[in-house]
Order: sequence, then C-alpha cells, then structure tokens
Amino acid sequence: MIKKNNKRAFTMIELLAVIVVLTVILVIAVPRILGAVEASDKESFRITGENLVKEALNQHIQEGMNGEKHYIIEDGVFAGDSLNVNGMLPDNGEIFIDEEGKLALSISNEKWCAKKNIFSEEIIVNGDIFDCELDTSIPSTC
Repeated sequence: MIKKNNKRAFTMIELLAVIVVLTVILVIAVPRILGAVEASDKESFRITGENLVKEALNQHIQEGMNGEKHYIIEDGVFAGDSLNVNGMLPDNGEIFIDEEGKLALSISNEKWCAKKNIFSEEIIVNGDIFDCELDTSIPSTC
C-alpha cells in the first residue's frame, strides 16, 4: 500500500515573498513612526517652555511686578529662585522678565533648544543646543 503524504507546507518562494512584503512595509512604516515620535518629543519640549513662561509671569504678577527677575536652571533644577512647575525641568536654561513684564526664555536638554525673544510671543524649538543663549536684545527694524 502506498502511503499518501498529506502534509501541507509553504514553499521556499512563498516564504521569501512574505519576507519581502514585510520588509517593504517596515521600510515605509519605521521612518514615519520615528518622525511622529520626534515631532511629539519636540512639541512636548515647546509645551514645557510655555508652562515655564506662564508660571514665571504668574509669579511675577503675584510679587507685584517689582523690577527684573531672573531664573536659572542648571542640571535640571532651579539655581536660586524657583518656579512651581510640574513635570521634569529642562537640563539647562534661563528665564528673564524685565520691569514691564516682558519675558525671554532659553532652555535646552540633550536634544532640543527652545527660545523666546523678549519681544516675541512664540517659542521656537530647534536642534541647535550649542547656540541656546538667552536673547534679550531689541530686534532691528527695517
């Protein structure tokens, strides 16, 4: 009697085809996922800057807006005067408020630099952590 082999299996070509399809999907998906994670991380750092700005202005108003105020962040903690903020602080930074309540901000971590000029409302985040200096200068006009 002849025994019939009923085992069904994938051929080598079918397995290679599946591997090729999965590789193509990964090549397309991974950069998009990493880009989304990067954008989220950048936006989170910008929001940290916004929260520091809001708290610094609130505290300045509560203290009667008396003169200039300077906050320094070193190694993730405030050096000297501090602000009551939740969450992690950036690694380093400065917050400056002038007599009129105008605020400049410069904060950085190992990846991002966030800056706000004293005459701007916008916080700009970029990857240039080596040029993350506080800018309190008056902008030039055309």
